Amino acid sequence: MSIFALRWDSFALTKMQQLIVDGDARPAGGSQATRVVVGVGWNLPGGSGVKAAQWHGATIAQLPDAGAGGNTQAVAISLDGSVIVGSDGAGSAIRWTGGGAAGGPLSPGAGYTSAAFSGQNRIVSSDGRYIVGTSEVVASPSNLSQATIWDNGAASLLPYPALGGLNPATNASAFGCDAAGDIVIGNALSPAGTPFLTATTVACLWTGGAGRPLAPVIGEAPAASGGSLFCLADGSIVYGFTQVGGVQRYVYWDSLATTSSIVWPPGGEPATTFYGVANVLAYLPGGNSASALACADDLVGGSPVAVGYATDASGNQWATKWTGTAATNLGGLPSGSASQANGVSADGSIVVGTAWDAAGVQWPVYWDAGLVIHKLPTAADAADTFQGEALGISPDGTLIWGDGDAPAAPPAAAVLNPPMVFLSWSDDRGHAFGSPVGQSLGAGGEYLKSVQWQRLGMARDRVFTLEWSSPVQTVLQGAWIVTEPALS
Repeated sequence: MSIFALRWDSFALTKMQQLIVDGDARPAGGSQATRVVVGVGWNLPGGSGVKAAQWHGATIAQLPDAGAGGNTQAVAISLDGSVIVGSDGAGSAIRWTGGGAAGGPLSPGAGYTSAAFSGQNRIVSSDGRYIVGTSEVVASPSNLSQATIWDNGAASLLPYPALGGLNPATNASAFGCDAAGDIVIGNALSPAGTPFLTATTVACLWTGGAGRPLAPVIGEAPAASGGSLFCLADGSIVYGFTQVGGVQRYVYWDSLATTSSIVWPPGGEPATTFYGVANVLAYLPGGNSASALACADDLVGGSPVAVGYATDASGNQWATKWTGTAATNLGGLPSGSASQANGVSADGSIVVGTAWDAAGVQWPVYWDAGLVIHKLPTAADAADTFQGEALGISPDGTLIWGDGDAPAAPPAAAVLNPPMVFLSWSDDRGHAFGSPVGQSLGAGGEYLKSVQWQRLGMARDRVFTLEWSSPVQTVLQGAWIVTEPALS
């Protein structure tokens, strides 16, 4: 049975199209401004080919091929919908501009051979100008990498942070950024060697062109493994992980301008200057593991909010919401066995994720401001054990994306959404295109349907692009432009 991409607009379900009949599809992100969802669709039978895709409402459109590998996938879209990022079959980074109208590979920083994305959260600024990732040299016996930021597609390498007595860093990755693209977060690797014999990964951030290692938990030695993963929209608080008592713990760093000087390893000089204060996210009572997967963009009542999952005293996994460091078990469906939170709105009022009921059926769910769980509508047959999962949510909480099984066969009286046609235009002779504007082509049998875009403003040398996707064969029989000369 196929996996369908799903979207919920103000909790109302839309089952989005596939690239091919019986092909799977999975969304990865959405634009609050344009309501476009991006992800990947399988375009060859048997799941042997995948292509980056975007959905306008229910209608799917394959993004232009770009990069070296035959397969492509989209992993994120800017808040304003202008830039989409993803990767090709070789794992190399791709950038689509003009709302997906044109795409091409991102060039790595000087001296490197490829570029890639490592983060799973915000890796592109709200306006699409900045993208963060990693420039790499994949070679034997070891790989080299350096955190990278792209400004309108132009790569700049971010300097390795100074690690004091540790061996100088030889690898660093960027996992995310703030909404403006001014603060970049990730980690840096100090390799094993002399004088420090153990490889060490340190969580860090970059601001103002400088790399800053993030502080260990007070009373702990700097971690042998750490990383910063996502942050608030303004970059004032960063979430990630470090080691506490030899165990990996999720933390958030605040007071990012605060510095501490630590001589590490013991006897090593010079001392390392660390930044920020690490706050450990609590376990659930009796539990012994927890993972934070996303955070609210804004402070809520003066405290940061993160969501994910944690285990209870019986070892069961439950969706968890942290306000500051305090953990709240969001629970699950009645008599259910487990749950997980995957995303949260900017104000922390809506949490989305998945939960299993007493029969072991997996459902897409959300928790409201009162922490009450609700099932989201699904498209699967009633007996299906995978009803779906909510994977992410827009900052304003009105757009949720996820996936789920589809019915084994459509109902006899099923009504298909009319196909859409999208117009975008460029005022710089085709170098960059604006966000596509959609119109319905009309339902089957509407032969006299006229699709028009009016009052498109004044321009010189404008270039138009039309694109559409439909589950039936379509032919463009003609188009015309009505213009009036400017008065001056």
